[in-house]
Amino acid sequence: MNRTPVYVDASVIAGLILSDISSEGLLASIDDGATLLHSRFGLGEVVSAIAARTRALRQTDEDAEVKIAALGDFLSDWREETFRPADLDRAIILAGRPSLALKLPDAIHVAIVERAGLPLLTADRQQERAARAIGLTTILLPMKDSR
Repeated sequence: MNRTPVYVDASVIAGLILSDISSEGLLASIDDGATLLHSRFGLGEVVSAIAARTRALRQTDEDAEVKIAALGDFLSDWREETFRPADLDRAIILAGRPSLALKLPDAIHVAIVERAGLPLLTADRQQERAARAIGLTTILLPMKDSR
């Protein structure tokens, strides 16, 4: 069976864990049986997003711990795409291109998929536009309250 690999960035993973994105939307956006990939960098971004959401909603550390534990379970069947030092070097160059309007964390995800030759699944419109602008394959996943 041919399992198409798709790199999923932190915006999608955090959106799924924090219920800002529906899993049905994710499944509708990818080929049946696709291999989903994430990076350790993206994992760190998601943990940070969970902690920030917990602080903003004035929830307890235990609330964040429950969501972070769920994240580990959620990603257990996904494959990890290695984040390499050269990805950071490329991301710095991409972030320095004003026309792309990329923040460094988003540029890192773009650099990873560029190097690995993977399609990028994101919920970040600007990141998707920038990735497409440099010739990458992208899939934009809408947020639940997308306007």
